[in-house]
Amino acid sequence: MRTLCRILATSFIVIALACVANADEYESTVIYTADDSYFIEIPETIIAGEPAYITASEVNIADGKTISVGIGSVDYIQIYNQKDTSKPLNVYFEREDGTRANASTPLATFDSDGSREFTAVVNDTTNALAGEYSGRVMFEVYCE
Repeated sequence: MRTLCRILATSFIVIALACVANADEYESTVIYTADDSYFIEIPETIIAGEPAYITASEVNIADGKTISVGIGSVDYIQIYNQKDTSKPLNVYFEREDGTRANASTPLATFDSDGSREFTAVVNDTTNALAGEYSGRVMFEVYCE
């Protein structure tokens, strides 16, 4: 009985070694995609006629992509005087190269850290009432 157990144990070891010796090798590719990341700073208050800056920092985006900051689907915004809100002023935004930002032209683009200057420009002040005008603009930030 002992002999039979030894023979069986030895044959299992030989079979196990034979399986390891004849093992096939396979290869797989491991992929990981890191998300784009960045910080965009937009001024809380923009004074019409004065330069303002949009800043991108800690930019870590994939090659070939850019970060765009736009004013959405509008070409201008309206600002209102508290005395009489029925007479708004139209304000458009001018890029640092002098072109107007609109639905198809972003206000600023980045592919690395940096700042871009822009200016809010009041379209026509002929009928402006004395006093302060204010309004809101919504910026869109996207990476493509």
